[in-house]
Amino acid sequence: MELLDREAARQIAGQIGLPWQAGQYGLAVAIGSVPEAVDAQIAALRTLCGNGGGLHGHVLDGDTHHGFWRAVRNFTFGDGQRAVLKASVLLAKVSEAVRKGEEVATRAGLRLGIVAEAGSGILRYSLCGDRPEGFPQGVAEAVNTLRAFTREAGGSLVVLEAPPEVKARVDVWGPAGSAFSLMQRLKEQFDPQRILNPGRFVGGL
Repeated sequence: MELLDREAARQIAGQIGLPWQAGQYGLAVAIGSVPEAVDAQIAALRTLCGNGGGLHGHVLDGDTHHGFWRAVRNFTFGDGQRAVLKASVLLAKVSEAVRKGEEVATRAGLRLGIVAEAGSGILRYSLCGDRPEGFPQGVAEAVNTLRAFTREAGGSLVVLEAPPEVKARVDVWGPAGSAFSLMQRLKEQFDPQRILNPGRFVGGL
C-alpha cells in the first residue's frame, strides 16, 4: 500500500496514461487472490475510500497494473540536481511525515515528490530545485529538519542520492546509534588497515 503525494501521483499517473486531477493525493493498494475475493476487496476499498473523502478510483490490471507499480518503484523527481532521502517512521506518523516533507521543501525553496509505504512506515523524499546555487544548502536544511522530525517520530533518515555539494554539508547516515561500538569492533577485526571505503559508512567508519 503506497501513499503518493500530489507530485508523485501526477507524474506516475501521466507515465501510464491514467486520468488524474492535479492537486490530488493518491493511495495505491495491490490486491491478489481468487477473482471473487479480489472483487469483494475492491468493493470494500471503494466504500472505505468513499467514506473517507476519496474522489476517484481506478482499477488496474494486466500491463497497466505492472507499469503502474514499476513507476512507483522507480519514481524519482526532477531532471537536474536531485536528492533522494529515505525515512522510516512509526505507521501512525506516515501522513504527518508527508505533510512535514511538504512544509520543509516549501520553506527551503525546493520541489518535492513523495512515495510512502503506508504499511511499513518507509518514505522516499525526492527533492529538486530551480536555483542551482541555492540547492545544496536548501537540501542540507531539509535533511537536518526532517531528520530531527523522524527521530522524534520513532525513526531515522538517510540520504540515498545527492550531489557532492550536498554531501559535504550533511551526514548522509545520521546518528550512529547504540550499535556503533559493535560496528567499530567488526571494522577493526576485518579491516584493521581501514582500506575498504574509509570514512564512507555511518559514524565515519
